[in-house]
Amino acid sequence: MPLQCFATGKALRQRVRRQQGFTLLELIVVVALMGLMAGMVGVRMGNTSTIARERSTLESIVSAIAMTRVQCMRTSQPQCVVVELTEDTFAVSAPGVRQVIAAHGLRLIDEHMETLGTVEACFDASGRTPERVWRFISRDVKRNELLNTDILRTPWEHSDEVHHDVQGQVWRIVFDPVSGAPRVERVDGQ
Repeated sequence: MPLQCFATGKALRQRVRRQQGFTLLELIVVVALMGLMAGMVGVRMGNTSTIARERSTLESIVSAIAMTRVQCMRTSQPQCVVVELTEDTFAVSAPGVRQVIAAHGLRLIDEHMETLGTVEACFDASGRTPERVWRFISRDVKRNELLNTDILRTPWEHSDEVHHDVQGQVWRIVFDPVSGAPRVERVDGQ
């Protein structure tokens, strides 16, 4: 039964809009939004993979150091670990341990922000070391970017200030002051 107008009593024609598909404008907008979101995710993923590679490199170094530390405690004899940076690898050497690890653009720096070629940690029979912090930076960080920051503070010197200009590009291997156990951390605490 057709619908009728209340006032005139004449039959009303119903308009049925059949959706045939999407208009060209709708398709362009959707494709542009998808491209924008994919671009943002791609940039984020690229940055995350760099951070993950750097963390993996440093975790491998810490693992070799920890093996040497455990060996010192097991044999009750002091031993040293030497980490040497060549062009694109870190060579970790200790008695019974020789490991070559890809550097992934990391380099060692000292407290004066000068590049180092070699660092050494000597553990006593109880697994302790006088070493406290080894600092690593990404290859693309310039020395003058580091001069005006306090990134060279040791982890136990508290600072609420986060340096966004070098965030995620400065790493440390920190040796616990009491036990001597090493751990990896980013300067921004992540």
